[in-house]
Amino acid sequence: MPHFNLSYLQMLGLTVFLWINSMAIQAQSTFEFTVDTIRLPDWPALHSFSFGVYQDKVYIFGGRMDGIHEKESGFQKSGANEKLYVWNTLSNHISNYDLSTLPDSILLPLSATGTSFVQNENQLVIIGGYGQSESGIYDTYPSLIHIDLEILDQVVNNQGVYTDAIKQISNSKFRTAGAQLQYLDGKYYLVGGNLFEGEYKSNSGQVKQQYSETATIFSLINGANSLRVNFEFEYRDEFNFHRRDYNMVPFVVAPGLVKLMIFSGVFLINENRPFMNIALLDKNGYEDVLNFNQRFAHYHCSKVGVYSLSASEMSEIFFGGMAEYFIDSTGISARDPLVPFVSTISKVSKLNDGSYKESFYANQMPGFFGTNSEFLIHRDIPLYAPGIVDLDKIKNDTVFLGTIFGGIYNPTTDPNPWQNNKARLTK
Repeated sequence: MPHFNLSYLQMLGLTVFLWINSMAIQAQSTFEFTVDTIRLPDWPALHSFSFGVYQDKVYIFGGRMDGIHEKESGFQKSGANEKLYVWNTLSNHISNYDLSTLPDSILLPLSATGTSFVQNENQLVIIGGYGQSESGIYDTYPSLIHIDLEILDQVVNNQGVYTDAIKQISNSKFRTAGAQLQYLDGKYYLVGGNLFEGEYKSNSGQVKQQYSETATIFSLINGANSLRVNFEFEYRDEFNFHRRDYNMVPFVVAPGLVKLMIFSGVFLINENRPFMNIALLDKNGYEDVLNFNQRFAHYHCSKVGVYSLSASEMSEIFFGGMAEYFIDSTGISARDPLVPFVSTISKVSKLNDGSYKESFYANQMPGFFGTNSEFLIHRDIPLYAPGIVDLDKIKNDTVFLGTIFGGIYNPTTDPNPWQNNKARLTK
């Protein structure tokens, strides 16, 4: 019975250990979770950030340090992260570096919230994001930032110049927040998100907000002293791509075939409720997953993919977050139309007969964690593809699987602090 161990770094320094029991009897893909906690005192209060990994270090940019926003305010410059945080995963030491020497054209999007990002080898790409400038202007940035993590590591170690590691492209197609960015088969996929101008207000009639409703596929040509973008395809669909703050991941649909899975997200065009449909996307187009609704993970949260070739089963595991449906204290499914914080650990699986199934675990997160957090797979874990654990290659009874870090923590017993004017209590 292989036994996996995960850790969780929350913004206050709270660390959660998740243990997966994978039972290799008949179905290699059956596994369970248990949870424990410790504290890391130097962990910054961050959520909705971008990050990249180089060797044993995690480089963290942007995001917020002030919990969930209020109804009629939020995203002020004072709560933005304008530093570079470096987490040494071996020593668990966290350092921070001042980025104020960067020009505003780079610093503003690099310190924004709701950016989309992906890492390809040692190259980290960060797109868009929303924030406030020094002069008080709120905007969504039309920016693609390309960071060479190997060079950045040298810059940090030698107190060099950050711009040696950074290149940037400005284009209106990148002016989006809450989108998702992935890299598949040599191409970048920028999907969903919205363009938000001006200061945040909860009344959508008082703000200028436009959903992209597109999936943009492009490649980057990275020269020694230049960076160019080649836009190749663009798909428009108000049902599948009209969503933000959601999850999109590489997903094995058949042996050797990986596509991108678009999960849930917010909001429906004519109703303040989440999308529950999911869809597959690659360079050949997109397709709805029919006869399936995802109920337990509707906002961006930490997640990890697990695939078993022997069982012909692919699963994506979601940790906490926010959702319209959750598991109540009696262990059954319940609904709250206000889309509360939840502690549910859920799983969406493609079974060997081609059908899709959503399930949940009896064990839950130790509180309202997971929203806008990220997952770091441990470097020793075998992967079937980026972001997807190869379950068949896990041989030991106990394996350290990875770390959930950052995110919004709701320490109250109220699952709806935003609606009940308790947003200031979140962290």
